[in-house]
Amino acid sequence: AVVSTQSTGNSGGNTNQINWLVFDLHNPASIERFSFSSLGDTTHDPLVFELQTSSSPSGTWGSVGTFIATTGTTNTQTFLVPSTSPARYWRWYISTKGSIYQAVVHTVNFFGTV
Repeated sequence: AVVSTQSTGNSGGNTNQINWLVFDLHNPASIERFSFSSLGDTTHDPLVFELQTSSSPSGTWGSVGTFIATTGTTNTQTFLVPSTSPARYWRWYISTKGSIYQAVVHTVNFFGTV
């Protein structure tokens, strides 16, 4: 379940805020792969992001790794996640998008063990 998000809309002008989503996996999980699919229009696609973990939905967040995605594709993109301690809360911290507008994502998947 998604427990919190930060995203900025297009109304009222251009912004370049960082977007993030916090996922509650309900039990500590070791994640081996992470995947997502996005709009594929380059403008709203995630480009550089971190996966982060915490024992609380409000943080303190530790980085598991930084990843670079491909913009301009609607194909599912899959990333190998470095070995980490199991965590219940995972944050997808999108630091760079294809433009200054918010990221638009269709599907997010975590693969691993509980």
